[in-house]
Amino acid sequence: MQIIYQDEKPNKKLYSITSIGKEELKRWLNSSLDIPNHRNQFLVQFFFSDFIDNLSIIKNLEHYRSIMLERLSFLKSDLLKKRIKNEKNEKKQQLFNLIAENGIWALENEIKWIDYAIKNIQNEK
Repeated sequence: MQIIYQDEKPNKKLYSITSIGKEELKRWLNSSLDIPNHRNQFLVQFFFSDFIDNLSIIKNLEHYRSIMLERLSFLKSDLLKKRIKNEKNEKKQQLFNLIAENGIWALENEIKWIDYAIKNIQNEK
């Protein structure tokens, strides 16, 4: 660890990876990973929503939609694009962009599903 002294900002701690750490990182990057276990607390709540009226369900869906829209807005923001562009390593820029796109696609799909669910509940007879 190296401390970088700064005048108008707090001092910065700069860490570097050891050669043993680099080898362990490479080993991990080349290993097969398990499929992630995604848990969505909203979907658990939604599953049990038969205990509440449709207007309340729609209200919950609309709130969930607003959260997804906020997250989507961040992933599409100039701030994030600037952070990615400031990365000096071109390969890292590419990977950051692909990860951001993954998030954008997932959130856009989630918003489509929310809109579908709202229409479905509104049309329930």
